[in-house]
Amino acid sequence: MRSISVTKSLQTLDLAGFSLAHIVYQQNNPFQDFNETRATHPACFAFNYAMSKTLEARGITADYYLGYSLGEYNCLVSTDILDLESALKLVFEQGELFQQLTSPAGMLAIFAPLKLLEQLLTRISRLTLAAVNHDTQFILTGSEHHLNDCEDFLKTERILFQRLPVSRGFHSTFIDATKQNFLALAETLRFSSASRPYYSCATTSTLSEIDPIRLWSIAREPVQFAQTIRMIESEIAQPTYIDLGASGSLANVLPHLIADKHRALFTVNRFGNNLKTMAQMSGKFDSIRSCAA
Repeated sequence: MRSISVTKSLQTLDLAGFSLAHIVYQQNNPFQDFNETRATHPACFAFNYAMSKTLEARGITADYYLGYSLGEYNCLVSTDILDLESALKLVFEQGELFQQLTSPAGMLAIFAPLKLLEQLLTRISRLTLAAVNHDTQFILTGSEHHLNDCEDFLKTERILFQRLPVSRGFHSTFIDATKQNFLALAETLRFSSASRPYYSCATTSTLSEIDPIRLWSIAREPVQFAQTIRMIESEIAQPTYIDLGASGSLANVLPHLIADKHRALFTVNRFGNNLKTMAQMSGKFDSIRSCAA
């Protein structure tokens, strides 16, 4: 049986004078709204890394890795393309660049057929496609003003949507101002060849080598989750997907793309009882593994 870790993105880290653990676990911290990229980027990366190591301690290791947005950086570490220290530097300094050099923006998940996408992009200027998760869910990036206009239209048409809890417009022109600084940062990193297969939602392909330009594409290009999953399903027989994100959202998207929804597992979710959730996931994984043996 083949298993795939889906990473979206450690011990107490002291980055630029603040403790990551303090930010995550304490209410009285410098980032009350927890929306500054210099805090959220390393927090998401650290959580994914911790989940990966937790699964390894339980005897669950991945045959393949699948990266979604910032989670691709976790894949770089898991496949030995980038060492942990370099990845932490990348994640933290990227968050600083986005915070300092880009304008505030937002992202909007829309639950409707993709045929609506062209209509929205034509109707409301300066909206940009950020991700396609499946045939009836995509994400747009835009300014507060343009996203408000989009929401008003969607309400009129009775179309479901959800504003994402972010303060910057990832995977869009909103981060273009950071490109030169980002590439200069990437030039300071040392990349190795991948030690195991890694699927990228930025390139919709397997990656074995990374360079600064390709690293930039991970942050800048739209996330093609649906297309990447369909490629994986065509290449690997009955893989099991394990979502390492903090919300389990990708595991909820996967049933729209794969024939057997039981192959989509999540480690934790936003509703608490995480030790129980982790135990249930381990039990389901062991059951799938036994059936495949």
